[in-house]
Amino acid sequence: MIHGMIRLEDILIDFSVDFNTTTVMYTIIDVYSGECETLEAPQDKFAKALSIAVHYDGMPEYEKDYPDAESIMGRIRWIP
Repeated sequence: MIHGMIRLEDILIDFSVDFNTTTVMYTIIDVYSGECETLEAPQDKFAKALSIAVHYDGMPEYEKDYPDAESIMGRIRWIP
C-alpha cells in the first residue's frame, strides 16, 4: 500500500493506493472552504488525473487521458 498527501494550490489530496484491488481511496479537501469528499477510483484513472493536475500542458498524451481523469471527479474539481 502507498499512502500520500499532495497539495495543489487550494486543494489537498490525501490518498491510499491498494495494490490488491488496484483502487485508490482518496479524500479531496478545499482548504479555503473546508469542503471535503472521499471517493474511490481505479488506480490507472487516478494516476492519469494526478498527472494532468500536476503538469497537463506538458504531457504529450493528456488529451487522450482526460476522459478517464474527468470520470473520477466529484463535487470538488482538482484537474483543469
